[in-house]
Amino acid sequence: MFRRIMTLLALFACTSPLLAKDKNKQKDQLPKFIVEGKYVYVTNESGHDRLSTGTAQDYNAEAMVSEQIRKWGRYQVVFSPQQADFIIGIRVARSSDPGIKPTKRPNGSTVWVPSFGAELGPSEDMLSVYSPNGTNSSPFWRKTKKNGLRPPVALLQAFRKDVEK
Repeated sequence: MFRRIMTLLALFACTSPLLAKDKNKQKDQLPKFIVEGKYVYVTNESGHDRLSTGTAQDYNAEAMVSEQIRKWGRYQVVFSPQQADFIIGIRVARSSDPGIKPTKRPNGSTVWVPSFGAELGPSEDMLSVYSPNGTNSSPFWRKTKKNGLRPPVALLQAFRKDVEK
């Protein structure tokens, strides 16, 4: 009896790390529609309807990400989400300034004045990957990084690394 219990415990001890390793491997894998997809739509996080919620920085980063994807050569950038196998949404970091900016007076002194229109948001750049159903769902992949959408577009490089592994 004691021998059977010890054999079962030894067997469990040997197989449990293997099971845990496979579980983590599946967790880190991207969905098949991303890895095997060929067409991607790139948009800012405000969505493809282009309501004036995106900033000029969002649109510039969107163009840069699209260009880097073309250079990568794995995916073809398309012009509507209906043509895409998946969607990449980007968002450039926003100011955490509550709307108060320094202003110089004519005599050279500085005064802090309120400014209207300051936008609050994430303090880091963000790149998210969504299903072709749109950016209103949970992302399948997301990373944030300070200046991650500036050249050399570190967030896209991180996505590329995950796709290729």
